[in-house]
Amino acid sequence: MSLLAGADVVQVVSTLYKNKIEQIASILQDVDRWMESKKYKSLSDFRGKMSKNNIDDPFAYQRAQYVDILMNAEQIFKKYPTI
Repeated sequence: MSLLAGADVVQVVSTLYKNKIEQIASILQDVDRWMESKKYKSLSDFRGKMSKNNIDDPFAYQRAQYVDILMNAEQIFKKYPTI
């Protein structure tokens, strides 16, 4: 979720073209459900929570991404071949 990374806005135009304006209600309901399940009262309660600037060890995220790439290399290279 972009908001967890600190975004103030997110781009939704693609889904609106595909699913029409009614998709906004679905997005809002999904966000509300997620916030309720996590006990958040407002967007500002979690905006930026997963930002590199807000974690104790900023390099932990980079290490986790590196490990994820190693663990999923086969699927990644099938989808995005280098040769």
